[in-house]
Amino acid sequence: MTQSNDKNPTVTSLLLVEMREAIMDGRYAPGTLLRQETVAEEFGVSRVPVRQVLLALSSEGLVNLQPRRGAVVAGFSEAEIADLFDLRALLETKLLAASLPNLGPDDFAELQDINTAYGNAIAGAEKQRFGELNAKFHLTLYRGTDRPKSIQIVSGLLQSSNHYTRVELIRHDDMMRAHAEHEAVLDHCRSGDIDGAVAALRSHICDVQKGANRYGVSAATQKDD
Repeated sequence: MTQSNDKNPTVTSLLLVEMREAIMDGRYAPGTLLRQETVAEEFGVSRVPVRQVLLALSSEGLVNLQPRRGAVVAGFSEAEIADLFDLRALLETKLLAASLPNLGPDDFAELQDINTAYGNAIAGAEKQRFGELNAKFHLTLYRGTDRPKSIQIVSGLLQSSNHYTRVELIRHDDMMRAHAEHEAVLDHCRSGDIDGAVAALRSHICDVQKGANRYGVSAATQKDD
């Protein structure tokens, strides 16, 4: 990016993408103060697009605009993380139990393709695809239900947890664990083992929650730059 073009809407759009990725990847940890002049210098633009991008990130819930302090990268407290993942475990296990009897070989093949793509994204360090493929895998598991409101709620919860999921999965061991846990859920689904599939899914969500809590505790110790 160059300052000569920083009034171009394209520059603002590109800056939005880059800053969103920096937050989602954990380069800007929760609690980080984003000073306009510092961000402008880092990306080689003026403050004009930076202000616009911070407003956009605020509307997405990724940044909090605080009076007399400025923009701060948003985060969840441990209680908020627990609330988010408890809701996921409650709703997603019920959806899976209701959905599995209505899933067939074509659905399982699609789920395998999604998880294979997830594994390929891990191998290629395509962090921007983790949340997309994770949500796609989970929501495909529940397509056998006729509960659109629950699906809508779960979709929103998956989006909300995407930030922590991606940051927690930056470590290769954690990424491989999540991939293996998806495989375990799918194996139980293929065999028609509803109880086993539900237990594996609950364990998977719990493991991701533990990682999110580790990240949240670490982020709480961050100091402003």
